[in-house]
Amino acid sequence: MQRPDTFSPQAGFVLTKAGHLSDFDEKVAISLYQPLIGPIAMALYLSLWQEVKDRALVTDRRLQLWLLDLLDIDIDQLFNARVKLEAVGLLRTYTQVDSLGRYYAYELYAPVAPDAFFKDDLLGLLLYDKVGEKRYDELVGQFSLKPVRRPEWQEITASFLDVFRFDHDLSKEPPAVVAAKSDMTQKEATRPRLGTGGGYDWALVKAMLANSNIQAGQLATHQEALYQ
Repeated sequence: MQRPDTFSPQAGFVLTKAGHLSDFDEKVAISLYQPLIGPIAMALYLSLWQEVKDRALVTDRRLQLWLLDLLDIDIDQLFNARVKLEAVGLLRTYTQVDSLGRYYAYELYAPVAPDAFFKDDLLGLLLYDKVGEKRYDELVGQFSLKPVRRPEWQEITASFLDVFRFDHDLSKEPPAVVAAKSDMTQKEATRPRLGTGGGYDWALVKAMLANSNIQAGQLATHQEALYQ
């Protein structure tokens, strides 16, 4: 993508977040997303998470020059890193102009869960293309969950109401609880997808990956793994 002239070092930026980033999320980002977007975009992503506050204030804006100095990159590299984060669903960007000039609002999103990543039509295939079959299989194994279950085991797990008791009528929620439910509602990031399951256009994938490391015969081999 071509960087617009309005995206400059002197433009401001503010940060907001649509959720929280856990240690496990960071591991997912580095292991699964960094091969797709590269180290500069990942450094930008993690740096923005370090700086974001619980509430975004326009008066807290900084110049994008601050990001360039922090990461030791130029404005074109910053733009390329930004759009890569947007493409994989880790960032949404908004812009506005006020009396102080143009500024951008960067809204941060945590990575999707590993199972959702590998089932995604684009993310899973792009990772396979970037890292190759051996590393791809290693990552699938690393993030696969295999809970231990034995047929002779009898579950005796206590339920919530087995353990906790309430002094008030559960049918009448206190106003503070109702307000908290509303305040804690979070919107989901729009993730890049071309289709799902049997409706996916595999001929289109072959065309997209014509110049990649994936051979046509390998697509059928790994198609099933993406939808397990």
